[in-house]
Amino acid sequence: MKQNTALALLVVGISTLLSLALACVAPFAAVAAIAAAQMRWPLAIGTVMAAWAGNQLVGYGLLNYPQTSSSYMWGAVIALASLVCLFVSKAFTSSGWLALVTSYLVFEGAMLAAAWPLEPDYNAFTATVLAQVAALNLMAYTLFAFANAGLGHPIAQRILVRT
Repeated sequence: MKQNTALALLVVGISTLLSLALACVAPFAAVAAIAAAQMRWPLAIGTVMAAWAGNQLVGYGLLNYPQTSSSYMWGAVIALASLVCLFVSKAFTSSGWLALVTSYLVFEGAMLAAAWPLEPDYNAFTATVLAQVAALNLMAYTLFAFANAGLGHPIAQRILVRT
């Protein structure tokens, strides 16, 4: 159980740091996929929502994102899409990579669907941007998977048992 909690903290921390480093772009699909594969429902939902909250804190608190109704709606859409990704990823936990790909497609599909009524600015959906976001999610998922494997290492297990 401590390993899953430690993984959740690492996932949220890494996701939040990536949000800061990449001007609020976060690997929500990767967060959902790793949470679905490695955590029970309550912790998985908490992890996804904490990653979302970290992203929102970075955006509004550090990057001075505009505090407009449209911006708040996008935040809600991102939260909802992230939860949908988690639920969809749970169906593919036998293959983490399939869960990641499915989660990414669901997330980007939700963002595209929301773009039409909220702000029909499709510049965020060019092939270049989508490839960059896919690469970010792939990198983050790989990092999360290695972190999870590292947490299972005997040395890490001794540290986790002591705390």
